[in-house]
Amino acid sequence: MPFWVRLSIVTSTVVLVTMAAVGTQTYFQMRTSVDELSSRIIEQNAIIIDEKIGTLLGRAESHSRLLAELLHPTVEAKREFLTSADLVNLAPMLIAIMSQNEEFGTMTITLASTGEYIQATQQPNGAIRIEVIELIANGSRVRKIYRKFGNVLQQYLSESNWERDPRTEPYYQLVQSQLEQVWTETYVFPSSTLPETPGTTCATPVFDSRGRLIGVATVDLTIDNLSRFLKTVHIGKAGYAFLAEMRGQNVPLIIAHPTAELIRRDGDRLTLRTSAELDDPRAAKLVSMIQAQDPLEATEVRKLDLTVDDVSYFSGVRMVSGYGRPRWIVAVVVPTEEYVGGIVQTGVFLFWTAIIATQIGIIVSILLARRMAAPMQDLVQETKRIQDMRFQARPLEKSNIAEIDELASAMESMKTALRSFEKLVPTEYVRHLVSTGREAILGGERKHITTYFADIVGFTRLSEQLPPEELVAVLAEYLDVMSAQVIELDGTVDKYNGDDVMAFWGAPNEVENSALLACRAAISTRRALEAKYEDWQNRDMPVLKASFGISTGDVIVGNVGSTERMTYTVIGDSVNLASRLQGLNKYYETEMLIGDQTQVEAGDGIVTRHIDYVAVAGRERPAQVFELLGLAGEVSADIVEYVREYDNAMALYRERKFAEAAKVFQARVDEKPHDTPARILLKRCLLYIEHPPGDDWDGSHRIDVK
Repeated sequence: MPFWVRLSIVTSTVVLVTMAAVGTQTYFQMRTSVDELSSRIIEQNAIIIDEKIGTLLGRAESHSRLLAELLHPTVEAKREFLTSADLVNLAPMLIAIMSQNEEFGTMTITLASTGEYIQATQQPNGAIRIEVIELIANGSRVRKIYRKFGNVLQQYLSESNWERDPRTEPYYQLVQSQLEQVWTETYVFPSSTLPETPGTTCATPVFDSRGRLIGVATVDLTIDNLSRFLKTVHIGKAGYAFLAEMRGQNVPLIIAHPTAELIRRDGDRLTLRTSAELDDPRAAKLVSMIQAQDPLEATEVRKLDLTVDDVSYFSGVRMVSGYGRPRWIVAVVVPTEEYVGGIVQTGVFLFWTAIIATQIGIIVSILLARRMAAPMQDLVQETKRIQDMRFQARPLEKSNIAEIDELASAMESMKTALRSFEKLVPTEYVRHLVSTGREAILGGERKHITTYFADIVGFTRLSEQLPPEELVAVLAEYLDVMSAQVIELDGTVDKYNGDDVMAFWGAPNEVENSALLACRAAISTRRALEAKYEDWQNRDMPVLKASFGISTGDVIVGNVGSTERMTYTVIGDSVNLASRLQGLNKYYETEMLIGDQTQVEAGDGIVTRHIDYVAVAGRERPAQVFELLGLAGEVSADIVEYVREYDNAMALYRERKFAEAAKVFQARVDEKPHDTPARILLKRCLLYIEHPPGDDWDGSHRIDVK
């Protein structure tokens, strides 16, 4: 019997028996494991949502306790009570907290003795309003409204005979009766205070040294963002999750849902819709089932079988974890068809697969002999990939010929070594050498390129605080982000000098407008770092910024070192200037500084302002220094107008019109008190008014900062 016939019979028999056995086992195994799988999916999603909610509630609780701590009378004060005057002094702290927590609707501190209070409220436009109630001599209450303008808190409204007393509010009564931190039931915040949105109040009592209640601190937490978060939770194809709150006698009310409208208007009053009023019969029925069940235990995930309109669902509920937390329940709903339907489909699929596989087996056995030479062809293709600088691991098929297997193994080892070499030397340079067939030799050539330095701000101080192992891990994450942006924009990463990245554009390969590419890399790096901040904060990693220095000019590009050990790099005055510009960010308290040639060549693609004309350390010839503000079209009109006025002041300064320049710089400082370059130039103008520079003054200023 011919070899291919015997091989076909054996292959077909093995395939048929194997597919039948695997199909049968898989079918029954899927039927027995579908419940376990659905339970695991429900539990995992409930835990993920619980963690999200726990983070939100924890922030509100901790900040409510922080406000309570602010009410404790100080030892220096030597008194056992506070007044509204003391409350006004707390406004900057409230504003700082609210600015960092957009989920907080309002924050209040109420004095138990008088009912005086201070309240900070998030406004729809992002501003924060401060409201203070003062008790005056005749016993009436005065309401004062403040807003922050720059660093100053200014009053813009005052109302007499204000009747509201927070001590009559439900949250205050609840704290007064329980004398511990409490959460209110979810309600719709009144539109006079916040946008119409559901939320809850976390209230914390404050005691004096004798254990007497002296006040209550609260944080109003908006929870509409939880509904937005639930939209992003994908459970199968049609599964979803919602959040309910247990009220009264075990009565649940839905407070967060991925699609349903939760708020209804009853005349002038806004309330949450009941479950029956929502356009979701599945959630309504599941809520009624929860009500009929025994109360949930902590961390218990209870699975419930749900059927609505003859469609069955897997569902599960879990109480939000944490002592003293609101009685919230996470509910997950998934169509049963997504799991059970797969069993039938799998059975049909395996049946037809067995038939098709048997037919394919016969054909494959005939072609098998012809494919004996396939491993050799793979080796040829791998050689071409190596020539094209593609070193990815790609194990070859096993061959019956031992020599071919040994050759394939040796080639994989070679690719491993080349991957390591690629990480130590700029990839574009290695590809250039391989494509040209040239050997790396000492020497260089003059090229017009853009050099770029990016430094992690504050890393030196951080290195004194972290163990070396953690420091290296943190550094690696930051450098990965910073390097990726350079490479993505056709740059060449030269080296890492501790916590900074040195890169350049224009070598070994030519690029179009190297100056603009380098500026785009700096801006995209800053954005990429900011995008990682939340993830790093969640992992308790330090959140640091970066500063950049960019310079364009003629340099020498090539290999420097010895004949045995050399490195591919760039040297020249433009490189030194880029390094000094990066260092000047600390002096001017800026993030991105570029040289004049970079500013000229990047042209209309960027928005800059003229920072100064300085002679930096190690360089006699002064250089124009510009701050990179952003890409054209991405910078707001307000900033563009601010830059225009600033540049006008710089022009007056260069023309020795110091008094006129000082007036313009003073206006800029008044507008933006934290604008360090404007403050520096203003101070310099005032100095030159008193002590004018000599006739040989060319407008430059020496700064010996490295």
